[in-house]
Amino acid sequence: EVVHVISIGGWGVEHTLDGSCDGPGGACDGATYAASFRAWNEKVKAAAPDFPGFAGIDWDIEGVNEESSPSNEFTDGAYKVMLDMSAALKDDFVVTMVPPQSYFDCGTSEFDSSLRHPAASTPSFHYHGANCYALLYAKCPDCFDLVMVQLYEGWARAGFDLYWGGDTANVGQPGFPRDGTYADQVKVAQKNAQCLTDGYEIKFGGHLGVASQNLTVPASKVVLGFGNQWVDSTGYKCPYFDGNAVGEAYCQGVGQGSTKIRGYMYWVIAEDKAGAPWAADVSAGMKNCGSEVVI
Repeated sequence: EVVHVISIGGWGVEHTLDGSCDGPGGACDGATYAASFRAWNEKVKAAAPDFPGFAGIDWDIEGVNEESSPSNEFTDGAYKVMLDMSAALKDDFVVTMVPPQSYFDCGTSEFDSSLRHPAASTPSFHYHGANCYALLYAKCPDCFDLVMVQLYEGWARAGFDLYWGGDTANVGQPGFPRDGTYADQVKVAQKNAQCLTDGYEIKFGGHLGVASQNLTVPASKVVLGFGNQWVDSTGYKCPYFDGNAVGEAYCQGVGQGSTKIRGYMYWVIAEDKAGAPWAADVSAGMKNCGSEVVI
């Protein structure tokens, strides 16, 4: 069965959620956005009788190219709209989030709302977050059905672990970055699933009333995102994981009971090679433990 959700955001989209619209007093609010989505979805269904409508929304608000832009910062107003809209829809629709890895990063306890942090592997790259999406989940975990973390983010921690061995001392040294082996890929993929489900300390410091805490995501909500063949052209910027390695990592599971995470997603189907889609390798690997791929 295929369901469709609407993605809100994407890279390069200005942050205007808490701007001007038809809400009370001309201000935007989550309830207004939710009502608008419901009404629009009904119009779509009426115009296409064989289409059951969109099953929900997927939060994908990211940064923009201009580093100094205010859209490289999450405001409290934007957070409130995202939370309130999610809360208003969650009982009737699927609500998911698909943060770049640095926006929901179980490898660090740091938090703030800026999207201008340097990458560990490439300090000149100033477009990373610091658990800015983790705040949304901590504030309302019941609002989100899936947490789909983009391990294919540019200069992501997953790539840092794969190509630099996760050690800042290796940055700029001869022999680094170096290709990750198949075993490395399995290890890094499994590690990322494990640390999300084990939980990690985040220093929220009371932002939006959220105390510093150990944040865990149930395995049933964890989806890891990978890049398929297109990442070959990015050098070491976006990490490439062999589909079979990803499938093997899934079968290893997390925790003492080898619990399986919800699954995987990937970007982007348009880059699949004819006759050799990346997802086919993932699915083949997952079937080794009697599972099907989730995309």
